[in-house]
Amino acid sequence: MSRPTNLLFSLLFLVFFVACQEESEVATPIQDQNELLPEPATAADINSWMAEAAAEARQNPESRRALGPVRVVDYVDVNRYVGRWYELANFPDFFSQGCTCTTAEYAPIEGGVSVFNNCIVNGGNNSIRGQALVVDPTTNAKLAVQFPVSPFPGEYWIIDLAENGQDKPYTFAVVSNSDRSSLFILSRTPQITTFRQKFELTRIFINLILQGFDLRELAITPQPGDCEYPM
Repeated sequence: MSRPTNLLFSLLFLVFFVACQEESEVATPIQDQNELLPEPATAADINSWMAEAAAEARQNPESRRALGPVRVVDYVDVNRYVGRWYELANFPDFFSQGCTCTTAEYAPIEGGVSVFNNCIVNGGNNSIRGQALVVDPTTNAKLAVQFPVSPFPGEYWIIDLAENGQDKPYTFAVVSNSDRSSLFILSRTPQITTFRQKFELTRIFINLILQGFDLRELAITPQPGDCEYPM
């Protein structure tokens, strides 16, 4: 092989080697997100992530804007939204007092989803059934939820979603209403166990702060390892 050919081969090999190294370096953080946390996150862990999110949000120029209307997500694929969710946190209200192991189960119906909420109170199941009908079919993000105990429907606005692949169920959902008086953070798993979940949850906290929510009111919902969930 001649010297010019040798030189060209060496250059091509060097370019290929550098490209492989760069691709590996870019892929590593994404792969690391799927790694398990040393231990499942505790309420104290989640509260510390919330504090970190608040500090980061304060550096965002959007945090200095005048408070505007609550913004919902651009679009909700109902087929990816239905199924079981575990309540991670909420703005406490009368119905959630003393609740642990809280879940929300959604199934598709004409015009929206059926709703089955359940939690454990004093060792027993406390459950309620209802339905949530889409009122904004352009986005599917605004629904009206109706339960038998209430004479009027309530606002059910989906204001944030997280996903792990476009063909898979959403991994986190955040639900509120137009005046920010209610807030629910839902997860597909009862506990936070991976770095990816930590990353997504921190992003959710930042977005909530930028939307004007006071996370000092947010209470972490107990989901101990011995929960017995509805079949």
